Amino acid sequence: AKTASEINKPNGIALIKPGEADKFLESLPIGKFFGVGKVSEKRMIALGINNGSELKNADLEKLIKHFGKAGRFYYDIVRGIDNRPVTPYRERKSYGREITLDEDILDLDLIHSILREIAEELEAAYKRKCLKGRTITLKVKYFDFQLCTRSTTVDDPADSADVIMEEILRLLKYTEAGNKKIRLLGISLSNFENEDDQCRERQLLLQF
Repeated sequence: AKTASEINKPNGIALIKPGEADKFLESLPIGKFFGVGKVSEKRMIALGINNGSELKNADLEKLIKHFGKAGRFYYDIVRGIDNRPVTPYRERKSYGREITLDEDILDLDLIHSILREIAEELEAAYKRKCLKGRTITLKVKYFDFQLCTRSTTVDDPADSADVIMEEILRLLKYTEAGNKKIRLLGISLSNFENEDDQCRERQLLLQF
């Protein structure tokens, strides 16, 4: 429903009949799929996946290899499969984004660049969802699958990429980044401040 509502902005109304669903999904640009952000879109295109038809033809193992758990979600969503329960509003404990890299990396400049892309993607999501969090968490998985997480709590709730990156780069110094190859990078926010009624009402309208 969310994907369809994006097609006819600003009205947000699109009628897709059951018999038209497959054709609609196959013709959809890859960046229009729910859950495919700017970073994932670039990686999809690099893999030769530009639209729903090419995503549908992609092997499940290949998607999981390049996108982790999200690979299964992409594999299902292009087939119109989404078994998540529909809830008009639920309190979210944390919200984040992580990327499994095509190749293990060591270069700090590249690591910083990827983290910046994640932070910018999250900023857009946080503002769209009316989320501001006090706890910022960095997730790093090394080439040997050792997992490392570092967190910090800030006084003022954050939702901007600049604030997130300032803390993430500080946390990164307490990892082995630059000395040990990295396979996965992730950022998340938690410990959200209470939403005011106006923000919650706007969020519900956007979800519709």
